[in-house]
Amino acid sequence: MTTTSPLYEATRNLPLKQIAVLVRTEVRKTVKAFNENTPTIPVGVSVRLDGYRSISVDLQLSDEIYDLFIEFSNALYEERLSERNQAFDIDFMRTFRDGKYAKMMFLYELKQVVEGIRQQYNYDRSDPMTDYFDVRYYGTTKFTKGKRGW
Repeated sequence: MTTTSPLYEATRNLPLKQIAVLVRTEVRKTVKAFNENTPTIPVGVSVRLDGYRSISVDLQLSDEIYDLFIEFSNALYEERLSERNQAFDIDFMRTFRDGKYAKMMFLYELKQVVEGIRQQYNYDRSDPMTDYFDVRYYGTTKFTKGKRGW
């Protein structure tokens, strides 16, 4: 199955280094808007080339928010193991612990938007059934502890 986007078609002849610059620019705009709308959850961003064909995006959180994120992830995993909650989707997460972990929903939604930005310059002609992988680049979008002062 082939998936491409209009931005891939427009940038198909650019080297990966320039694609990383385009991704970085757009992700920084998105994170800046997020920080203006949710000032209690400051997020930094790092977009870099990893290895030969990989663009990685790190959403950097303060130590306090990152520790809360890890606690939330562990609690969510334990809750998910119970029989009553088998679906791991955003609707399930919205109903999960509104009080203490309410900030985490904003972070997951930001991560989905940033992942979409990172993938919009990519194509995927992979066929996992035949173990054939053909993409423009690989990469991840993840939360990390921030390296800058908060």
